[in-house]
Amino acid sequence: MPIQHDTDNQRYVLTVGEGHDDNAVVLRYHRPDARTIDFTSTFTPPSLRGQGLARKVVEHALDKAEQQDLNIIATCWYVAKLLKERQQ
Repeated sequence: MPIQHDTDNQRYVLTVGEGHDDNAVVLRYHRPDARTIDFTSTFTPPSLRGQGLARKVVEHALDKAEQQDLNIIATCWYVAKLLKERQQ
């Protein structure tokens, strides 16, 4: 299950099964400037929760942001939690 980077809609998407949004784990972000990314929200449909899919998407996005040497803001509580875990 590849994670898609949808730059037009500023989100990372992991679709499970058929390509419908109701089967998609989504991490939304905002780019306040060229050097900064703000991860604003994570959503996992109820039927997909508890499988570690959101973690997979967030870890992927954080890795990409770090590779690009971006300043990371975690408005989303879940992203903030995983960032804190990475710093420990």
